[in-house]
Amino acid sequence: MRAELPDAHHAPRPTCAASALGVDVEPAAEMLYRDWLALEASCGNRAEVLRIISRLQEELRTLDAEMDHTTEELIEAIFEHQLKGSA
Repeated sequence: MRAELPDAHHAPRPTCAASALGVDVEPAAEMLYRDWLALEASCGNRAEVLRIISRLQEELRTLDAEMDHTTEELIEAIFEHQLKGSA
């Protein structure tokens, strides 16, 4: 299953804030990171996407855990989409 990015509609800031709060409450919930990444990517917030990826990687290192394959696919899809948009 290939990770899909949401439509290019702008995600409302409260939705992004709710995703961030969810990660604060449950920092090991990788599904919440994926939702947050997809929202920020759909808004074109590259710096925020990079910050979220770093935060997830740090959390996974702390837990001595590997990134879920679905998350890896989503990140790849985000960067592929950004590269197409910048060409």
